[in-house]
Amino acid sequence: MSTFNISPRWTKPKLEWYKCNVDAAVFSHENCIGIGCIVKDEADQMVAAKNSKLRGDVDPVIAEAISCREALSWLKSLGFNKVVIKLDDQVVVQAKLGAKEDPSYFGSIIKDCIRIC
Repeated sequence: MSTFNISPRWTKPKLEWYKCNVDAAVFSHENCIGIGCIVKDEADQMVAAKNSKLRGDVDPVIAEAISCREALSWLKSLGFNKVVIKLDDQVVVQAKLGAKEDPSYFGSIIKDCIRIC
């Protein structure tokens, strides 16, 4: 069973846990978003990192939600199962924590995040 927690601020992960900082950037002029993830252990040592570009012109909140979904999927594919995700966007954090039903595109991304966890 995987355990992923979403956190709006950085704190040192517990022993045998990892911290994944996730961020997104919108490049409207290029019609794409950039995603970056870095995973550190409890000793603050980097253990994995990823960046990618995805096509699409979306607002920053959607970009952050997409970055969360991409990070969760990537972490799961690598076999990480005790991870605290650190995001900049409070809206994404609150949506994930609240897990309320939302039929919008944003809501479907959050639903994907919950499903991955």
